[in-house]
Amino acid sequence: MLARPSSWFCRTSARTVQAEDQPEHRGIRRLTDGAPKTTPNTKSKTKRRNSQRHGTRRHPRCSGAQTMNDTPRSDEDEVVAVEEAPQADTRWAVPRWLHQLGGWSWRLLVFGIVAYWTLRWLVLLRAVVLPVLVALLVTALLSPLKKRLTDVRVPNILASWLVLVAGLAFVVGLIAVASFLIGNELADTAQWEDTRDELRTWLQDGPANLTAAEVADFEDRARNWVTSGAGGVSSDRVRLLVELLGGFFLSVILTFFFVKDGTQMWSWIADRFRPRRRDSIRRAGVDAFAALRGYVRGVAITGVIDAVLIGAILLVAGVPLALPLAVLTFFGAFFPIVGATVVGGAGALVALVANGPRTAIIVAAATLIIQQLEGDLIMPAVMRRTVNLHPAVVLVALAIGGTLGGIAGAFVAVPVAAMFAAGAASLRV
Repeated sequence: MLARPSSWFCRTSARTVQAEDQPEHRGIRRLTDGAPKTTPNTKSKTKRRNSQRHGTRRHPRCSGAQTMNDTPRSDEDEVVAVEEAPQADTRWAVPRWLHQLGGWSWRLLVFGIVAYWTLRWLVLLRAVVLPVLVALLVTALLSPLKKRLTDVRVPNILASWLVLVAGLAFVVGLIAVASFLIGNELADTAQWEDTRDELRTWLQDGPANLTAAEVADFEDRARNWVTSGAGGVSSDRVRLLVELLGGFFLSVILTFFFVKDGTQMWSWIADRFRPRRRDSIRRAGVDAFAALRGYVRGVAITGVIDAVLIGAILLVAGVPLALPLAVLTFFGAFFPIVGATVVGGAGALVALVANGPRTAIIVAAATLIIQQLEGDLIMPAVMRRTVNLHPAVVLVALAIGGTLGGIAGAFVAVPVAAMFAAGAASLRV
């Protein structure tokens, strides 16, 4: 038996001596020096002993009276012990913090699995998802203009056609004019033989310090790569071209319907839910579309910053066609990865033909630095204000989208994340 304080032991002894008169009591064991337990055969002897008791017997450790009827206790007196009730063993109980951590862990795991497979399905269905998303982006740009026309009593269908045709004409016209100017400038001023000779000389005498054989081999590889890329026709290239054309026309048609009947479409979707949830669903759709409009506004701001910086560098370096290249830079901001690559390559090519290899390298390096700053600092900071997304969330969304779906995934990632965050916050409220 574990040691207890003397006061507790004395109280326990006083209580249990009274129960000793009942040998059948299950909670008491009477132990003697080597003697067996009390049996029914010794009941008469037990009664005689009990009849001589006229008080409460105390244990020798207790203060006060140490005897029964003023008779000292001997070592042969029996000791009374009480079997304590067993207590629950809590050594293996799960801590509360570990229980809560486990609950959050499996919920996050399920959410991650659902998000991963959702993105995978979006990438697999990119031939449909990309046109729908492009149509939503264009609708976010055109819907304010259409609302202004309908406010002055222009019919809905006519206002939708007007803003769609005007928007397409403006965008296509700017890109066509910029491309035409760049093409004419290259065709009029480029002396390709002189440029090739100058580049060959720079590779041999410049920092590269290549031999004539290495330069010739490099030139052959470049020519073969350009020839195979331009002249080679395969099933993959044909399928890509068909997907691009089909996606373009699908985006135009969907844009018209979204601009014309977007509000009615979302109301129809909300009416499919229970009446008590309809207002929340409508509000979530409005907030998600507002976030998409903020994303378009943020990309436009980022494109303006890129265009101003790259245009200034081209002007300082003395590269012609700085304004058309700046316009292409603005539109390239709407296409992650591929837009920056194409515009940067065009600027470096113009600098190479017009100003030489050194200027081309400077322009390419400056464009690369600006694009890195835009992707890692400028765009996340702008998105934080326009769509209320933390810069870390924007960077992670771009990384996940680019890893899972390449260019298409990077294009879809940020607007989808912005719409999901805004809609979820509205539903939670």
